[in-house]
Amino acid sequence: VVADLLVLQHPLYWYSAPAIIKHWQDVVLERGFAYGPGGTALHGKAMLQAVSTGGPVESYQPGGAHGAPLSEYLRPFQQMARFTGMHPLPPLVIQGGHTATDAQIAAHAARYRALLAGFRAPEPGSTAANPPQEV
Repeated sequence: VVADLLVLQHPLYWYSAPAIIKHWQDVVLERGFAYGPGGTALHGKAMLQAVSTGGPVESYQPGGAHGAPLSEYLRPFQQMARFTGMHPLPPLVIQGGHTATDAQIAAHAARYRALLAGFRAPEPGSTAANPPQEV
């Protein structure tokens, strides 16, 4: 795989990714390609999860509507990255999409572009990717 960064961009649907992301995982993350003997195609790559939610930040807190921080719902994706030899980066999360204004959406888009532009590939043999620069 030629790319240094895998981006999983999706909304959060019922505490997970849409079915098409799960389908991609089932098709691509196969033994012999992504893990197991000979399964090194993703080793050393960085993985960024870009996630949007309809609910506000407050709803993803203990005592909020969803009862737990958003990071709890993203843990399986972080583990998927580690299991396949990728370096999971801190996720880019855009919350409150249902009520976001055009200006807020534009600001999120600018932040996302800056994060991607600031990405630096891991050095060969490195155990961690350089995370995108926070803006």
